[in-house]
Amino acid sequence: MNLNSRDSELKRAQRLLAHDSEAHASEAMVPAIAQTSLFTFESYAEMAETFAGNRSRNVYSRTTNPTVTLFEQKIAAPEHAEDAIGFPSRMAAISGAVLAFVQPQDRIVAMQDGIAQQVGTPAELYGNPANLFVAGFIGTPAMNFRAEPVC
Repeated sequence: MNLNSRDSELKRAQRLLAHDSEAHASEAMVPAIAQTSLFTFESYAEMAETFAGNRSRNVYSRTTNPTVTLFEQKIAAPEHAEDAIGFPSRMAAISGAVLAFVQPQDRIVAMQDGIAQQVGTPAELYGNPANLFVAGFIGTPAMNFRAEPVC
């Protein structure tokens, strides 16, 4: 890549990341952050079409969210990519990357500080984690753990 081409790409990336082609609510400079986990439907028919796979729209924020969708578009644009994937947390990204490639019969080794905590199939690690580390890695999200004595 020559210097002119590099500068051109840099200017394109700056333009893509700094300016949106669509206006935002209330003429804000930046898009609103969707702070909801659920989205409503106009009708039962719209809901049925969505769950049948005939319509694509936001339903639940752990799967799709307008804020995350905009972020993914902004990340993909400078790379000339068709799409990108945004995750709500580091653990979600790790789990998503691991689970995208493993098959039901494959074995996963959950390591902590160089020590194997559990070896098993995805179903074994998810359904019967050996300890809290494994549960946080592939099972229950770590944010659901509370360190309190049981009386």
